[in-house]
Amino acid sequence: MKGLIIGFIFGFNVSLSAQDVLVFEQKKVDLGNIVQHSGTGKLKLEVTNTGTEPVIITSSSTGDGGTFAEYPREPIAPGKKGIITFVYSADYIGPRNRTLLVNYSYRDAENTILMPIKYQIILPQTTVQASPTQLTTKPLAFNEMDTLRIQFLNAGHKPLHLDYPYYYSVNKEILFVKLEVIDSTGKRREVSLTGCLPNECIEAMIVVKNIYGGKHSISHTMDFAYNSLDTLNIPLTINSNENASTSIQVGDREIYHYSNGELTRLDECFFNGKINMSYYFEKGVCTKTIRYDTYSKSQIISFYSGNKIVKKETFPLGTD
Repeated sequence: MKGLIIGFIFGFNVSLSAQDVLVFEQKKVDLGNIVQHSGTGKLKLEVTNTGTEPVIITSSSTGDGGTFAEYPREPIAPGKKGIITFVYSADYIGPRNRTLLVNYSYRDAENTILMPIKYQIILPQTTVQASPTQLTTKPLAFNEMDTLRIQFLNAGHKPLHLDYPYYYSVNKEILFVKLEVIDSTGKRREVSLTGCLPNECIEAMIVVKNIYGGKHSISHTMDFAYNSLDTLNIPLTINSNENASTSIQVGDREIYHYSNGELTRLDECFFNGKINMSYYFEKGVCTKTIRYDTYSKSQIISFYSGNKIVKKETFPLGTD
């Protein structure tokens, strides 16, 4: 059945045999990270005829328009090897999972062998300089906002591609982030697929809100990923100088709970009002989360130390 399905999809009348006589030297290939470039890359794969009669490769396919395979046209004699060349494009970044199909004829029967191929196209590296190297708000009253700015200079030789920041912040104090490119003349433009050229910079404007209450400082880290694999970790400190005057505050789909003027719990809700996840805080730091999984009818409790989960427990829903 499996062979019939594959044959139907790719337009071949083939079967997958448990005793294939044409075999690859390896079961799968992971090419790892490949730096983006124009043109194509090539991977040569050996196949061996383990049978007693010649094998004729009739066709090959990768199932994707960005890749194809080259194969020998002459028969492969018993005990001899042939080379299949997998050709791929390295133009567009991102992960790739391909399946190379090689169709061959042996004793007048059609067969197919498969080779899974995995790789990821990444952006070339560049050098980035951040200014300032950390972000700090002015003393904020409860619910007061502040606007912070940071610039990332492309000090390298390749274009800079900066992602919107992923930050360890479960409590929605980051309200808004805007990225703009500033060229060498000071002219601004929107961030585009071409990225930020050498000697240009990207400015991030970040709007922060004090949702915590309490007269203390809360520290987080904003992680700005750039050029596929690199990350800049920017410390963010929110200075709070006023206790929350309420014991509960309701947002769009969030419920904030306060005790003695400080945030103690945040509930994230579904559109129907049921709680999806609860976060528990001490002095502005998340120490525990509870996720309510209605599908598995369980609640998953995670305990934090700093930014890392140190312990997980799972209980049936409704367990105290």
